[in-house]
Amino acid sequence: MPQRRPDDPIIFLVDECLGKGVVRALRKAGRHAEWSRDHYPEGTDDEEWIPKVAERGWVILSKDERIQSRPHEVHAVKASGAALFVLRARNMNGDAMVAAYLAALSKIEKYASSRRRPFIYRVSRDGKLEPRLGGDRRGSRR
Repeated sequence: MPQRRPDDPIIFLVDECLGKGVVRALRKAGRHAEWSRDHYPEGTDDEEWIPKVAERGWVILSKDERIQSRPHEVHAVKASGAALFVLRARNMNGDAMVAAYLAALSKIEKYASSRRRPFIYRVSRDGKLEPRLGGDRRGSRR
């Protein structure tokens, strides 16, 4: 599974379900962000694009909480070594989703550089991260 080095630049792939507002906000904050629709057709199955994004070493941002419970999608995350941060976006508008990701941005960058992939973290409204799958620190024993 691909592992990025801590000094590699982080590239975020923003899932189409989040929309371009998150992409614009990340870019405005000086980060490299790509929108999934610029790389994959609308509606592309998660288990198809997740491995391709993971192969590039990019960090995935989404609000599709079902990714962490669907067996085929969990398998795609595990098999590809993906780094996935999923926003718990119930009752959140676009501005609130942007605010949540910006509140968590420094932690997301730290975890993307210091955690063993694959992993899934849930991002809360206030920017807290909760491990859902994997996410051990690099160098830690299992």
